[in-house]
Amino acid sequence: ILDIVTKDPIDISIYSIMGRQVDQIALTGSHRGSKKHSWHPDNHFPTGTYIIQASTKDLIETQKILFIK
Repeated sequence: ILDIVTKDPIDISIYSIMGRQVDQIALTGSHRGSKKHSWHPDNHFPTGTYIIQASTKDLIETQKILFIK
């Protein structure tokens, strides 16, 4: 869940636990309040821990996520 108020695009990058970028999502438009965005990776992604980073021109938020098939 993102809790951001911005008119700037939000770039979401997903990284493997080893630090390799495995996916990227761009959200455009006005964002106000909490936003839910689900990551639906292809079947070739293994179950495991990933790092998600959401960034705008003024803010970067990073957290761990657990992907379970």
